[in-house]
Amino acid sequence: MGHNIILMQYCRAAVAGILRWITSCAILGMTASCLAYEATPKQARAAIIYNLVCACLHIPLLGPFPLPVSETKLRPRPWYAVVLAVSTLMWPAAAGTLFAYLFSLSHDKSPINTRIRVCAALDITNIVLCVIQWTMIFKVKKTERFGERYRAIGYQEVQELFEIKVIHRNLLGYFIVVQQVD
Repeated sequence: MGHNIILMQYCRAAVAGILRWITSCAILGMTASCLAYEATPKQARAAIIYNLVCACLHIPLLGPFPLPVSETKLRPRPWYAVVLAVSTLMWPAAAGTLFAYLFSLSHDKSPINTRIRVCAALDITNIVLCVIQWTMIFKVKKTERFGERYRAIGYQEVQELFEIKVIHRNLLGYFIVVQQVD
């Protein structure tokens, strides 16, 4: 495999998507533990519940890895941009609700406030990962000026890197297995 910019951008987007999924799982656990904690202030419950909902929505929204539309249109499929737009809008709002609560507090070091700070930091991480994925979309869009042969090679390399098989379909869409092709 060469150093094709198209392949590199799709790999970066896949890694950022996996990292967003992992941070969403961490946020899910942290917010669930905050809600289970009896001493959680009533003022913080709304922010915690919103973060819990965002994390729950994001876990099935990861979806399959982004793949190009075709050899001539190397941009990701339209659903990828829609899911990324939803994610890009929900994480700043989630972080904002937590920061609004944290800035209204006195500086106490309770376990619940520490968990909320960690959740806010993970929200910021998800925002940065969304920006990384948007830059991938814009960089792949710029490759349209490259020659047809270069684009065709990039398309084939992306297709060969991930072999996608549908193993089950339900209301949320497709569950997939991604295997590396040897």
